[in-house]
Amino acid sequence: MAYQQVALIVLLTIISINASHYRGGSLSWSIHDDSTNGSSSTVVVRITQRHSYRKTYSVNTYCNQTTIASNNVIGDGNVICLGDCSGYSVNGTYYIIPTFDTYVPCTDFSDEFDYSSGEGSVDVIVPKDTRFTYAVQSCCWISLLHGGNDWSLALVVDTHQRRNGKYNNSPKTSSSPVVQVQIGQTHVIPIPMADSDGDALRCRWGQNQIECGGICDPKGTLQQFPCQLSYEATTLGYEGVALVIEDYDPVTNETYSSIPLQF
Repeated sequence: MAYQQVALIVLLTIISINASHYRGGSLSWSIHDDSTNGSSSTVVVRITQRHSYRKTYSVNTYCNQTTIASNNVIGDGNVICLGDCSGYSVNGTYYIIPTFDTYVPCTDFSDEFDYSSGEGSVDVIVPKDTRFTYAVQSCCWISLLHGGNDWSLALVVDTHQRRNGKYNNSPKTSSSPVVQVQIGQTHVIPIPMADSDGDALRCRWGQNQIECGGICDPKGTLQQFPCQLSYEATTLGYEGVALVIEDYDPVTNETYSSIPLQF
């Protein structure tokens, strides 16, 4: 979170020699309906990712109007599968959950706050009846008031059929990489949540290093639904926020999937 525009620019000038470059992101997934028909043992899952970086960090994170017009990409690192991801056997055929990079077309940038953001999607073929976690992990966050260093975002994908015979799609969310708040005030920040399946939704803090990397400490008070973050601003600088949004069965409390949001 950033505070008071003029003072913030001075702060960035002072700390830039120690800062790194990550500024937040989100991931979500959906299953192609036409891939669920017939007797195929696999489905096509579309992974959508959005990431923001310090614009002036490197050529890989730099974006301007020419970058956008040319559909050039920004990024750093890979989306990897965690756990046993290479030994899925379906009807005698072995499947590997694929790894892919985080490079996405730049969509917007800010010279004032020194960030570039991009969003893109990739389709992966995975077995049905599978539950696994994709993660984006690297180093380092920009300089923060608390925590920082490594970043880690975790996306839980599940390709089992639900009790209604349909396949799930994850929730979706979005946020600017910078939310400005004024020192000396308590702010209520709404966190958007949507679900194409009409599922019940809730948000929570990231709870372990896979879900939140170096920014796991809660920043304020979080309401689960509708998702709202109440934050009392007392110090000039940036805070890193790591949230997890889940769709779930309100009767059994079963979590269908979870997606990360960090800013």
